[in-house]
Amino acid sequence: MTEKVDYYRELEAVMKFSQERYTPSFVQSYGWFESSEAMFIAMEYVPHGDLQNYLSSPIPVDEARIITRQLAEGLHHMHMNGFTHRDLKPGNILVVSRGPDWLVQISDFGISRRLRPDQSTLGTMRRGTLGFIAPEMLGFITDRTHPYAVDIWSLGAVVFTMVTKTLFMTDFGLLQKSTDNNGNHES
Repeated sequence: MTEKVDYYRELEAVMKFSQERYTPSFVQSYGWFESSEAMFIAMEYVPHGDLQNYLSSPIPVDEARIITRQLAEGLHHMHMNGFTHRDLKPGNILVVSRGPDWLVQISDFGISRRLRPDQSTLGTMRRGTLGFIAPEMLGFITDRTHPYAVDIWSLGAVVFTMVTKTLFMTDFGLLQKSTDNNGNHES
C-alpha cells in the first residue's frame, strides 16, 4: 500500500507542476495510466539526460549560477504551492540544454510531500540520497517546523557538488555530530 501512496504522491506533484505556468522549471507530464501492477507516467523526453552526467569536472561558477537560479525558481514554485521535493540531487535534475546557457528541469517527485494548510512540520522519513539529504530527513534535527529547509539544504549540496566535483556531506556520523542539540551551538 505504501508504494501506491508514493505513486499517487508523485502523480499529484507531477500533474500540478506540469501546468504551463510552471514551465520550464519542471519536466512536463502528458498523462498517466494505472494497471493492477503499476502506475505509468508519460513524461516529456529530455535529450541531455540528468545533471549527474555533467559532473565529471566542475561546472564553471557562472554556469552553476544559471543552474542554481533555475532550481531555486522551481523550488520557490513548489514551496509557494505547499510542496517539498525532499530528494533534490543531480540525478533528479534533467538537462534540456547544456552550458554555457544551461536549461534544467526538476524531476522525480517520488518522495515529495504536500503539506496541508494546517500543517507546519515535515515529519521524518529516512529516505533520500547520501550527499544531498538534509539532517531533518535523517531525524538528526528534531525541530521540523521549517519543512522547506530540506530542499534548500539539498540545493546547497547540489551547488557545492557542481562547482567542486565533490559530494558535500557523506559522513552521517559527522552530520549527526554537527547537528546535535538541534543545530544550536554554544559560543
